[in-house]
Amino acid sequence: MSDDASPDSGAFVRESGRLSLLTLVSRVLGLVREMTRAAFMGTGVLADAFTVSFLIPNFLRRLTAEGAFSQAFVPVISEYKVQRSHDEVRELVAGVSGTLGLALFVLTLVGVIALYFVGSQGAGKYDAAKERQGFIEGRIKEIESKLSHAQIIDPKALDADGRVVFGATVELEDLESGDTVTYQIVGDDEADIKASKISVSSPIARSLIGKHAGDTVNVQAPGGVRQYEILDVQYI
Repeated sequence: MSDDASPDSGAFVRESGRLSLLTLVSRVLGLVREMTRAAFMGTGVLADAFTVSFLIPNFLRRLTAEGAFSQAFVPVISEYKVQRSHDEVRELVAGVSGTLGLALFVLTLVGVIALYFVGSQGAGKYDAAKERQGFIEGRIKEIESKLSHAQIIDPKALDADGRVVFGATVELEDLESGDTVTYQIVGDDEADIKASKISVSSPIARSLIGKHAGDTVNVQAPGGVRQYEILDVQYI
């Protein structure tokens, strides 16, 4: 009885060794693939898209071939070996292999194409978010710089001998329409035309700086040059 079992044991060891060797080769090739990807792609959107593009088709292959297919095909091939000829068994294996290979190829192709479009959209959103983040960081640095150089100016404490200066409130009359407006000259970040606060760097403020009540100034507006008369200068 031990003599009959010996050949089966040897075949089992050989098949087990062959399977182990193929598994080891597969793992080594996987390591080479990852090292090659890291060397050429690094880390980023492209590397992530490649990873997803590889994993999803691989998942489809495992879902269709390594699970349900093996459970359905093994009983059929076993029955064929018992009841049919060797040529019929080979014909069955060839037909199933061709059909399964084609189905897996189509599924993989569909997965890669779909991931290409999804990855393109994701990369676009990522680039937009990264650009937005860069803009926000730049804006934060700009504000921090302004705060570090900021000075608090109390308009009531100004002594400018009636001149228009930063912080002053100026009443103007449009010489063409006769309308009167009142503006306070403030910094760029405080400017709010709805609150009658204009930036010190605006065209009208630059024209007013250094002038006195009763002076006339020319302001370059989008519709052309407009003339204003300074009616009053206050420090409030």
